[in-house]
Amino acid sequence: MISAPLPPDEEERLKCLEELKILDTEIDKNLDAITKLAAERRIARLSAEEKFSSLRRATLDNL
Repeated sequence: MISAPLPPDEEERLKCLEELKILDTEIDKNLDAITKLAAERRIARLSAEEKFSSLRRATLDNL
């Protein structure tokens, strides 16, 4: 699978997510549904659902 290049503000984006304490949280089906809808309607630049999934996988792999 070919990965998309990281956005130029990736470090800042991750820092914001860490400050909001929304990384490594329990699955939230409501948030996932909103994110999916936003991605489908192209409101979100990148599908946060996919990004969070990959971050969760990476975190779980490092436990």
